Amino acid sequence: MRDKGTHMQIWRTAAKNFGKRKDVMAVTLDQGKNSLNSYCWPKGFWADTNYLIDSPITLNKTQSDYKFDDLVKSLYAEVSDQFDRDNSTHLFQPFGCDMAYVDAKVNFKIMDKLMQMWKELEFDKDVEIKYSSPTIFYQSV
Repeated sequence: MRDKGTHMQIWRTAAKNFGKRKDVMAVTLDQGKNSLNSYCWPKGFWADTNYLIDSPITLNKTQSDYKFDDLVKSLYAEVSDQFDRDNSTHLFQPFGCDMAYVDAKVNFKIMDKLMQMWKELEFDKDVEIKYSSPTIFYQSV
């Protein structure tokens, strides 16, 4: 997968067991890249209690250190680039490492604001974002 510069691969399982009708899509999520396709939060959104890399994230537009709209624009650019690289219509982006949410309220508040700002910037006309789970995502592709 990495030789081709992609994190997605379609492979056929043991044909003798499943026939030629069963294909499996495999997706790698690179732990620790602190960017899109990492196993944790995308770049700029690391703000949970144990991961204060990007904290604080100011969500109030009236505060002098507000830059959340720039953060959302950056995420949109990364998402758009990823779609171009993968030639795909679906993208799965986790928000938080496995079993890492210490303060889910903070995480969901940030995600709610992300979705609101995404719509305000009219990125929703190009790319839909929504709460999901790995199961729901894989059922849709």
